[in-house]
Amino acid sequence: MLKALVVLGCRPPVKRMSRTRARRGRLLVVLPAILVGLASCSAGPKPDVHAPPAPASPAVKAAQPGSSPSEAPASSRPDNAGDHLQNVRWERIIEDPECNPDPGKPDVVVGRVAHGDLTGDGLPEAFVAASCFTLTSSNPEDVRVFDGASDARHPRLITRLLNERGLYLRDIHLAVAGDQLRVEAQNLSDHAALCCADQRFSQSFTWSGTDFQPGKRKITPLQ
Repeated sequence: MLKALVVLGCRPPVKRMSRTRARRGRLLVVLPAILVGLASCSAGPKPDVHAPPAPASPAVKAAQPGSSPSEAPASSRPDNAGDHLQNVRWERIIEDPECNPDPGKPDVVVGRVAHGDLTGDGLPEAFVAASCFTLTSSNPEDVRVFDGASDARHPRLITRLLNERGLYLRDIHLAVAGDQLRVEAQNLSDHAALCCADQRFSQSFTWSGTDFQPGKRKITPLQ
């Protein structure tokens, strides 16, 4: 029958897809590609996972050359190192077995006290004029030197000055001036009564690095 139709110049009918349906098909093919392109544009370029990380900002600023270092830890010096021997009750501290005090009495009577750093360690020594306690006439004074770096509860005695035979000093005055300890006092000569000093005494002492060296001594009649 097909051959007969061809001979007669007729073609068999062919089913054709409508234009609308064809357009829909093309859109279904193209639309996903458009959506993928839009998504990639809006997301921006992907980061390079192989790129090195950016350096983090330092939390603490490094010290610049020439800047001052932080303060050193506190030294092991005694508290209030400059004056920690100022309030010592010396009559309770000083013990002198040569004094033979009465029961219940201190060993010594404390006179004048001076402070000054003559040893050069930055801690002032204490210079204490003292004499043995007595209920009768006064005893001669001498000078005790205590280490400024020692514990105020148990000051360390460095040395004793002017406790030699032949001196009978009273009313000692002490002064630290420059690198010297100056001592001025009244003295009893061999001919003086215990009540009354008859000489004026003065002498200075300088720290040598190991002990206190006496300077020139001056004794003159007391007017």
